Amino acid sequence: MASRTNYEVRVAGVIGPAAREAFDDLTIRLEPSATVLAGSLDQAALHGLIERIKALGLELIDITRVPSSRSTSARANRQAAE
Repeated sequence: MASRTNYEVRVAGVIGPAAREAFDDLTIRLEPSATVLAGSLDQAALHGLIERIKALGLELIDITRVPSSRSTSARANRQAAE
């Protein structure tokens, strides 16, 4: 079984609802000038995500490995705000 790692992938701009559907398997966070896609991915899924970003013509800003505790606390904060 492939090892999974938590990632945050940042793309330029705020992506619209239609484009967000392509990432329904990830947590999506909108920022003023970027969209952050977060999730636990193995290497194949990470490469697939990069391909989806490319296919949609989105600009990839960065990819960050995230410690699992940070990812969990961000998810909890988001759920509390809803």
